[in-house]
Amino acid sequence: MRYSFRTFLKLFAAAGAAVSLSGAVHATVVYDTSLASPGFYNGTGNPNEGFTVNTLGSIELGLGVNNRFIGPVHPTTTNQYDVAVGFSTVPLAKWNFEYSVNLGNSGLHLGDVQTKLTITNLANFETISFDPYIIPDNAHFNGTTTQNGSNPGAGALPADIGFQNSENISFFSFLNPDFDWDPAAAGSYLITLALFNENGDPLLSVDEQINATPVPATLPLFAGGAGILGFFARRRKKKAAVAVA
Repeated sequence: MRYSFRTFLKLFAAAGAAVSLSGAVHATVVYDTSLASPGFYNGTGNPNEGFTVNTLGSIELGLGVNNRFIGPVHPTTTNQYDVAVGFSTVPLAKWNFEYSVNLGNSGLHLGDVQTKLTITNLANFETISFDPYIIPDNAHFNGTTTQNGSNPGAGALPADIGFQNSENISFFSFLNPDFDWDPAAAGSYLITLALFNENGDPLLSVDEQINATPVPATLPLFAGGAGILGFFARRRKKKAAVAVA
């Protein structure tokens, strides 16, 4: 078991400290924002932007979206992200979702809590659920330094206070054979990241909706039409030049 019996006492103490300072403890959701320090450390040079975050005191949960090998996607409204259907490399979609858990200075460590990530297909409400803590290549934060998951010995450790990763739904669709997942088809997906104490009592959660839609057909048609018009315009100019000569 990675869960400590000290979790409740630590959480109570952290909440009590926050109450004494502010008079109340409130979860706060912020959209299209950056993650708190140490930021987005999953990989080198990834922009720390476009996240939907929920905080409780110094505890922060964050979700984001990125177009693979391109960069972050910003939400269109509140926590809704629009992406294009299609494959990056088969069977992976063009986009990834990103998650971040940061326990801040709450006094808690990853060994004191439980995490759960749920992906819901909004067309039929089929779900995939798993504990993102167990993913071997997580980047992690021990309160002082960060370690990217691609480095030797990486992965979330019970003594750490944070972990992150960027994942493709294709990596987890095997967890539910009935989950209707087709990167080439339009669809909407709700991703929820939740934090619990050792007893399974909810502490904090955050969610984002990802809408995968085809590239509008009018765009390539318009581009093709513009090319044809340009071709005929050039032909007319050539004919006029010959007639003058």
